[in-house]
Amino acid sequence: MRRLLPFLIGSFLIHALILWQATGLLLSEPSAARRSDLRAQLQGPVTAPPTEQPRTRPAEPIETPPARQPAERSYAPVPAERPPIEPAAEPAPAQAEPDAQPAPQVEPLRTGIDVAGLREYHLALGRKAGQFRRYPQAARDAGWQGRVAMRLAISESGAPISIKLLSSSEYPIIDQAALEMMFLTAGHTAVPASLRGRAFTIDLAVDFKPDDAP
Repeated sequence: MRRLLPFLIGSFLIHALILWQATGLLLSEPSAARRSDLRAQLQGPVTAPPTEQPRTRPAEPIETPPARQPAERSYAPVPAERPPIEPAAEPAPAQAEPDAQPAPQVEPLRTGIDVAGLREYHLALGRKAGQFRRYPQAARDAGWQGRVAMRLAISESGAPISIKLLSSSEYPIIDQAALEMMFLTAGHTAVPASLRGRAFTIDLAVDFKPDDAP
């Protein structure tokens, strides 16, 4: 028995050691699993590794073939035919142009006109002028006076053609009254027989004074 006791003790110790190791394994497994759970909870979201985008090669420019230049053609200059040169025609002799006809004008007093007829006509105009004499009231009130000289043109038929001022009285209102008076007078005065059939002019003068009859 004494010889077996050491063997029994050793066997007991060996079994105890085996049991202790087995118990340690059982106790250590939950803690390891628990730690693994904690680690899983603390880990961040899993991100997928970045995928590389396929690199696109830039499009190479398409080279357009240069336009074909038309071949230059050289042409030899063709000498132009010169037209025959005709001798210049001799200028025609200048023809004398007819004298331009002047505008018809009233003939002035000419040599050979009947002076007695002019005097008679002058007196007739003076007698008739009283019927058409109108002294402007404004000139009379202002005391204006003056002499008006004029030239009367008579046609071949004896009718007055025109009348123009030769010398002014320095008052336009008196000048106009004198011109109108003598033109109307000539239209109502007969031309003497010795002056009929020809155009002529006659110079006249009229005086305007404030003391004249209205």
